Amino acid sequence: MRFALVDGQRRIAEKGLTGVCPECGAPVLAKCGEKKAHHWAHKRQCSDTWATGKETDWHLGWKNCFPEAWQERILKDAQSGEKHIADILTEHNLVVEFQHSSIAPEERCAREQFYSQDGRQMVWVVDCVQSKRDCQRCLSYIKNHNIDILKSSIILFPDKFFPEKWIPVTSVPVVLDIGYWMAPHDVNGVCYEIMPCLFCILFENHKHYCCTFFFKNDFISLIKNGELYKKIELIIDKIILFIKSNRATHRLVHPSCAYQYFGKRFPYKKRYYYKGGKRKIGGRSRQG
Repeated sequence: MRFALVDGQRRIAEKGLTGVCPECGAPVLAKCGEKKAHHWAHKRQCSDTWATGKETDWHLGWKNCFPEAWQERILKDAQSGEKHIADILTEHNLVVEFQHSSIAPEERCAREQFYSQDGRQMVWVVDCVQSKRDCQRCLSYIKNHNIDILKSSIILFPDKFFPEKWIPVTSVPVVLDIGYWMAPHDVNGVCYEIMPCLFCILFENHKHYCCTFFFKNDFISLIKNGELYKKIELIIDKIILFIKSNRATHRLVHPSCAYQYFGKRFPYKKRYYYKGGKRKIGGRSRQG
């Protein structure tokens, strides 16, 4: 926890200070060592069951990308009185939750439902660097299948490439922090950190799992400007248009289990037919 109340004021952790948790009112101590980022820690368990995990440098690094006024904001359900601390609540009513440790599917759904109330929108940012297996699977999707990161894709089998526990089950997008820096691709030799963003589209009573990519700096800017969901909605409109215009070819499976729109050329495959009891080869058709 980065902020606590000291004499009624929100304060960051400083050596020698004591305060109270703004959510549960329990006493907290300032932890100001040399190895970890300065933070507040409860003397006992916080009453907010969603805040039981340890605050990591990864959490604090992400939080510090945004104004202090947006960090660790308390949200309350007017009907039940339930209160929880959102990692980030922007002035555009967007909740950003940073998740380092594993959580149960039931808790994930509960958070999405709670934070999406009262006209709010939500996005997850998940730390995949800690899991070597998850990180390698995400990188294999990018490297082994020649995915163009500037284009979005429909993923037929998302659990083949991405952590199964973070496949979207609602409309809340999930951004995976995989710590991948793309090789320089401009004249200035600048490298960019890219992050896959997974989201789900319900179209004609069928779920379509989709993936797009964000440069980390662009992702932060979209959140600050309140344009993240506008960007995603624009991508969704283009994907739905792609599905409508490619209904026949949409059934064909590309080896990477993904369909990219806007100029993606899939290789030819041979087409077989039987005549006179013998298998013959004739014609060819595209795989995607």
